Amino acid sequence: MPTPNANEEVFKGVGQSDWMMLAESEEEYVLVAEISEMEALEPRSLAEAKSRPDWPLLEKAIEEELALLKAAGTWKLVNAPEGANIVGSKWVFRAKKDASRNIVQYKARLVV
Repeated sequence: MPTPNANEEVFKGVGQSDWMMLAESEEEYVLVAEISEMEALEPRSLAEAKSRPDWPLLEKAIEEELALLKAAGTWKLVNAPEGANIVGSKWVFRAKKDASRNIVQYKARLVV
């Protein structure tokens, strides 16, 4: 990570340790706010997705992903053997946009 100069302020990601932003002017503070609002289009958890007004569209994206995984034979539902090490998973959501930055499709991916 870069080392800040004396006239720079350091912004670290809330709850995240993998990014830092350096700002030298007030205009850059505005940029930080705009980036945060754009990223807010994509929920970071299933619970957050369920609480949003666009939940029906996100739920449809989840159903499409599960259907693709099932059709590809990627997984099947079984009872876990006793003492098995269960690997966790989570949903990752993306809002696909057109050239005018309008949302045209919601994507959901199940990741391990």
